[in-house]
Amino acid sequence: MAKSIYTQTELKQFKKAKDSGYDMEIFHNPNKAKIWNSPSVNQLSKIPNLYEQEDKKEKKVYMKLFTPDRTYYITEFDKKSGDFYGYLNISGGENEWGYTNINELKKSVAQSRGLYYLDRDIHFEPTKVSDLKKTGEIKERL
Repeated sequence: MAKSIYTQTELKQFKKAKDSGYDMEIFHNPNKAKIWNSPSVNQLSKIPNLYEQEDKKEKKVYMKLFTPDRTYYITEFDKKSGDFYGYLNISGGENEWGYTNINELKKSVAQSRGLYYLDRDIHFEPTKVSDLKKTGEIKERL
C-alpha cells in the first residue's frame, strides 16, 4: 500500500470538508497538479456562493490566486462545481470580470509539466473591490 503524501491532520480536514459538502478533490489530488498554499475548508467557507454579491453595490474579493502570467481575484465560489467568479488580470493588459473553473486551471498546470503553477497569496486578506481599484490591482470599472 502506497504511503499517503498527506499528514493525518490533513486527511482529517479533507474528511471533514467532504462531510460538509466540499469537493476537496478539486483542491487536493496527488495524481494531479496541486495548488501551492491550497485554501483550507475554513477559508473556502468564507467565500460567498456564486451570485451572492451580484446585487451588492460594494463587492469584496475573498481570495487571490495567481500563475506566472495571471492573477485571479475571487469574489464568489461554487463549492460543488469548483466554478468561481472574479476579476482576472492577465499580464499584457487584458483584464476582465468573469467565470472560470478551478479544475480547468489545475488541468492547465498539470499539462504544463512543471512549467506553470497555481498559487494562493497567503498574505491576501478579504478586500473591497474599491480598495483594490485604488491600489491599481483592479483596473476595470464594475
